[in-house]
Amino acid sequence: MKKIVLFTVASLIAFIFACEKDLQPLKSKQKVDVTKFNYIGEMHNEALKFVLENTTQLPTNKEIPEHVHRLVKEFLPRDYSIFENNRKQMSEEVELMITAQKKVNAFEYIKTLKISKELKHLLNQMMNTINQGMPLNSLQEELSKLENSGIQTLNDGELTILLSSTSVAKYSAKFWYPASLGGEGGIKYLKIQPKQSFGDYDYGVETDPEETLEERRIRLNWAKIIGVDAISVVGAAAMSIVESGGASAIPNPLLGGMPTAGAIGLIGGALGSASEVISQW
Repeated sequence: MKKIVLFTVASLIAFIFACEKDLQPLKSKQKVDVTKFNYIGEMHNEALKFVLENTTQLPTNKEIPEHVHRLVKEFLPRDYSIFENNRKQMSEEVELMITAQKKVNAFEYIKTLKISKELKHLLNQMMNTINQGMPLNSLQEELSKLENSGIQTLNDGELTILLSSTSVAKYSAKFWYPASLGGEGGIKYLKIQPKQSFGDYDYGVETDPEETLEERRIRLNWAKIIGVDAISVVGAAAMSIVESGGASAIPNPLLGGMPTAGAIGLIGGALGSASEVISQW
């Protein structure tokens, strides 16, 4: 009888541990559909094209926030509405960063985020990859490697941050890169005359009153634009996930399965990229 009791207790303990194991969160790769994040990159590029085509007068640096917010809202009203509903939770630093009102060192900014060491490492790798200015195919391949690493190591919330930012980085590079590097040369949609002075801003691009539009387009700092783009997504998406306790990382049926944080990151990235290129222009 004693043996039976001992066996029963041992079986019960084994059963409890088995149940606890089953209750552990599923791996991210089992819950997150990576293809859903393509929408973020695709819509990001469409929004950028819309902003550039509808920028008929060059706004001052102080006018940039109102200008880009208005146009992005007009083109992506649903996603912008989600962004706006969460905007009050956004820090002033992120607000200033995504509208080119404050220069932020991406690597220093990543250090301040309340995220895992694994995600910080992957985001730093992403920024290093972008800064190398490699051809488009090589860049996209390297970013895909980072995505695969994230799928294996990150929880769903952090994976949403990574995939949102890498999707925008991939599509942003495709949009901004000149044809010589395999891109579309999206700056061609901005047809207004560039300013002759950057005022307090120094982007490493010398100005010349005799410079043609095409010459200015070639001399823009593409790596910086794409980097600001990606880190703006990180700032907006991370803010959303932290403030919602992870709820915004859950796939949203109303968004076709894309997490709510993805839509917020999309708007943050579009605002950041448009603001940066206009401020450089």
